[in-house]
Amino acid sequence: MASLVAQISFCGILMVISFAFNALLMGVCFLLLTIILGLYLWSVQKCIPFAASMLTLVGSIMKLYPQCYYLAIVSLLPQFAIFFLFIATALVLLYDVNHGDIDAQSGIKCAIFFFAFACFWASQVVRNIVHMSIGGVAATWYFLVTPDGAGPPNPLSRSLKRATTSSFGSICFGSLLVAFVQTLRFMVRSQDDGFCAICVDCLLSCIESMLAFMNKYAFTYIAIYGGNFCDGGQGAWNLLKERGFDLIINDDLTETVFFTASVFTALVVGICVGILAWAFHINHGLFLVLAAVLLSYLLCAMTMSAMDSGVATMFVCFAEDPGQLETSRPELFAQLRSAWVVRYGVEDWDIRMGGARYA
Repeated sequence: MASLVAQISFCGILMVISFAFNALLMGVCFLLLTIILGLYLWSVQKCIPFAASMLTLVGSIMKLYPQCYYLAIVSLLPQFAIFFLFIATALVLLYDVNHGDIDAQSGIKCAIFFFAFACFWASQVVRNIVHMSIGGVAATWYFLVTPDGAGPPNPLSRSLKRATTSSFGSICFGSLLVAFVQTLRFMVRSQDDGFCAICVDCLLSCIESMLAFMNKYAFTYIAIYGGNFCDGGQGAWNLLKERGFDLIINDDLTETVFFTASVFTALVVGICVGILAWAFHINHGLFLVLAAVLLSYLLCAMTMSAMDSGVATMFVCFAEDPGQLETSRPELFAQLRSAWVVRYGVEDWDIRMGGARYA
């Protein structure tokens, strides 16, 4: 809630400043953004306690294992390398398209699409390795770590080793599906921007989101129990469906909090860098601002992705055995139950938890 309130306040301040300097169009934009955020906060206020309790739960994990943040941030390096390699190769191939003979152009365009697929695939593999590694740490904390912090040593290195060895094939297969859809979207966007292309791109975007959601919980399940991708996806879906957690996940606000926090951080950093560039008369200050915005967004987004992996793991672990949390950490369990009751009521809690192991 504090994040949303801070963003609403920040937009309100920018609105006042814009109107004070007669920047009417910008002021109207910030006014509309303030109203939209305010309405959103009002509409989801009953979901906020549950999201806050989940963030508290995952925060306890990250406080004990901060190296999860480091892994998420370090994963930017191979993704940057993949991105720049793709840009450089695409520019070279496009140069050949513009200056080569007509017969070779179709082959060069196919090469660009195949290379784009390889880059999308590699990027997805890196992200899912990080997700599965952090999921393994969160599951270890949930089931094996005592309240005083005693538990298996080096859980992140163990999870990372598992993700890059025995579970690597599952990661590659699941990443392949998303990468294929991303490549199709890349092909559609590279064509003329007609109405049909926009509709196809929208449809592919929905398919990509569904596949990403399935991958997220399939890899979480594999991180906890092992197995292949198909078994992991089926096991995760059956578990969440049986416990009724599919509806709970739809109401989860943590992803929204992570995204808005990343955007808000990028905006604040960009404004601060812009003020400094203007005050010290730095040449090409706009490029400096854009670089600062991009870098701060990526760093914050990758940090939040570690939290997001922890949240997904907590959903699966709590659906599997809520009694484990009640036994090992009763104060966190009580906070989560209280937030659940606020949102869904006591009867809903009793029904969903009626078949749990601890009942």
